[in-house]
Amino acid sequence: MKKLITICCITFSVGLFAQKINPNYDEALAKELKSDNYGMKSYFLVILKTGTNSTSDKKYIAEKFEGHMDNMARLVEDKKLVVAGPIGKNDKNYRGIFILQNIDSLEEAIKLLAT
Repeated sequence: MKKLITICCITFSVGLFAQKINPNYDEALAKELKSDNYGMKSYFLVILKTGTNSTSDKKYIAEKFEGHMDNMARLVEDKKLVVAGPIGKNDKNYRGIFILQNIDSLEEAIKLLAT
């Protein structure tokens, strides 16, 4: 019986300890930042690879790059893009990265990237 009481006391005290609420948790801020009940957010890491396009038309490249930069600015303004930048030369043809936030699904991320 003594063992049973000890086990019950330990279980109950561990349960109480595990249920502590974070005193620094700010529900309004969590909602504003679109985080979960723990204040955590999900992100999508996108690795851009060099494609097969080998055009050397400087005007065409400049126009497309300008559109690319405009689209990234829009994604930042929409609070969808957190980080973007190039990656140094490598043997995997990786070109750059995007870190996306406030995205509900992989499908939504793919749609955004298609823009």
